[in-house]
Amino acid sequence: MNIENVLKAFQCAQFIELTINKAYEVGKETVLENNLQKHWLKEGRSDFYKCSEFRKACDKLLEIYLKDTNVSIDVVDELFKLYVQHCGTDRLNDFVKQILINGICTNIIVGSLEKLDCIRKVLNDGFHSKLVHVAVNLQSSSNVKRLIITALSSRLMSNDVNVCLALINLKKAPLFKLMLNNSELYTYFLDCLFYFARNMKQVDNQWISKCEFEYEHLVKTIEVLLDGPPEISKITHNRMQIVKTQSGGTIWRKIENDIR
Repeated sequence: MNIENVLKAFQCAQFIELTINKAYEVGKETVLENNLQKHWLKEGRSDFYKCSEFRKACDKLLEIYLKDTNVSIDVVDELFKLYVQHCGTDRLNDFVKQILINGICTNIIVGSLEKLDCIRKVLNDGFHSKLVHVAVNLQSSSNVKRLIITALSSRLMSNDVNVCLALINLKKAPLFKLMLNNSELYTYFLDCLFYFARNMKQVDNQWISKCEFEYEHLVKTIEVLLDGPPEISKITHNRMQIVKTQSGGTIWRKIENDIR
């Protein structure tokens, strides 16, 4: 498969999209479908397709290429360029969400994902939990996982409440696995927890937060981390011991009592 063939295949996919969408526009999709099936019967084919399956033929083509590990990164890059040029970045973002969520993404497209800044755009669209779960399920050696972990770490450095909540909503085993295999991510995650704690205010013996990350989240997460593997629990414990003796350490003494 070379770049010239990719161009021809993409042009065919565009033609299919335009034809089918025109048929829907004039209410003739059933007529088109019946005529196609008659043609396929004459050819002796047993597998028939509905028009609805190819309203986004360019997406289907891109998906097929991404699944094929024999397709080179140069060919994938060219297909991505054609797709963005003719379908736009918004549609590409929607497509990338689906391939990440459905696990279609292979290492062959990492370069393209990185250049197009797709992971960040998916996060911007609110798919924090989906990306966290994708990261958990990917192999540690996966370059796609590396991209996701880097993006999540960057968000935690900015104290992103949505990424933090997505992580604390994980079950213990996948959370510990993710943190143990990505020490930098754990450092930023812990920094984020302590940041939210510092910004909580005590009102009538209740600790109030200005964001969605509440005191109950903090207690639950710290308890989980203290009960985790030594590499995690020791760092959490030592940091708590330091901050609870400092100015603003009241909340940590309260957390310690609540955990007991």
